[in-house]
Amino acid sequence: MEHDPDETRDGEQRFQRRNDLERRRLNSLLGVSNAKLTDTPIVPNRGQTVYLVADDMGEAGKVWRQSECEHSDQEAVVQDMLAGEYRSPIHVVAFNITERWSGDVSAEVAHELRLRCDLQLRDIPFFLQEFCDRHEGRYRDIQLPLPMGLIQS
Repeated sequence: MEHDPDETRDGEQRFQRRNDLERRRLNSLLGVSNAKLTDTPIVPNRGQTVYLVADDMGEAGKVWRQSECEHSDQEAVVQDMLAGEYRSPIHVVAFNITERWSGDVSAEVAHELRLRCDLQLRDIPFFLQEFCDRHEGRYRDIQLPLPMGLIQS
């Protein structure tokens, strides 16, 4: 039984079309433009620290947002966050497979966001306020004791 190369090519083309359609459907749900559709490799460059952002997409659910391998460092994440690329960021994690480490870097990113906004004499954008407050530990509700002994009747 011989294998027809044209049949294999047709099957690969159908698979690629179906894959592209599914990617476009998911990107439209996530609010990502089709211009961001790339076939970048999933493995980072040697020694590169990669930053990923968990984003709450509302009804679409919580996702790890796609980014280009060449632009997945802390600087790119901070710039994208300030530009409004993320709807409601939850966490930022970083990993480096060469150095064999990973971790939650949300606090460092929140601090960098606040620092940049302070240097630009502007407020944290409203869509990043909850992220920064949560990870910087600012503005926590604190119940202060009332000085009951000082009240006279």
